[in-house]
Amino acid sequence: MSGMPPLFPTVLVGAALSPHTDALLHEAWRLTEKLGERLIVAHATTGNAEEARQELEGRVSRNLPFGAKAEVVVVESGRAAGVLTEIAAERKVDLILAGALAQERLITRLIGSVARRLAREAPCSVLLLPSEKDRALPFRIIVVSVDASDEAEAALAVATSLARRDPPEKLVAMWEYQVPGLAMALAGGSDAESRAQRDEVQHEEEAQLASLLRTADLTNLPVEAVCRYGEPGWVVSEYARTAGADLLVVPAPSGGGGIVDRLFAAGTDVVLRRLSYSVLLVRQAGLAAREG
Repeated sequence: MSGMPPLFPTVLVGAALSPHTDALLHEAWRLTEKLGERLIVAHATTGNAEEARQELEGRVSRNLPFGAKAEVVVVESGRAAGVLTEIAAERKVDLILAGALAQERLITRLIGSVARRLAREAPCSVLLLPSEKDRALPFRIIVVSVDASDEAEAALAVATSLARRDPPEKLVAMWEYQVPGLAMALAGGSDAESRAQRDEVQHEEEAQLASLLRTADLTNLPVEAVCRYGEPGWVVSEYARTAGADLLVVPAPSGGGGIVDRLFAAGTDVVLRRLSYSVLLVRQAGLAAREG
């Protein structure tokens, strides 16, 4: 870590003993080497706990480098998200790593997948790795969602800290905005008036983004600032997809997740529905991010 303190000292990986588990273990170890100090591998089972432990320990042994150490925890429970959340709170975990469905069906959204529950309930930051990835990849292109909130400022701080420890080709600070009534106002004016009003709003939002970036330590980082109008969550997730991002960093949701939220998702829920890249949900509470 080049003398830098750990960004996420304790990393917890949720292992489902599926084909995707090997990729999760590879990623967990890579992240622990670069960003942390301690790795915990946990599994919730409704079957034979001892058999599950033996299989999990075997996978850890095969997928981690020789001499690497990880604590293995197996709990008899059918609530995977609940188990991970409890372990994270008890062990003061800084980052949970878990797999996620690349495209969630309606019924999955209604009952809530493990990844979505972790995103809302975990006491720490959560890194979701799409299930289609068969191996861990370096984060070549990182996109971070920012706005004027303290939560977004924390997400930017984590993204820049990550970029210093594992340098990407590009770090994109993405500011998305909506202005109530703007679309109706543009529709009611002349073409020239509409363009002028749209340009004025765009310039104001770009100025806010520039102001935010001036307060961050971006020295020697390949930062690109992007400001777009559109639905929160949708704009940044679509940009990340088309830009070929490997990692999208966003503030963790504060809670909720009722049936209406899941059917008519906004913000972070949109990101999770369209997952085709790793997503880091940054939670301020207990955040261990700090620069040396």
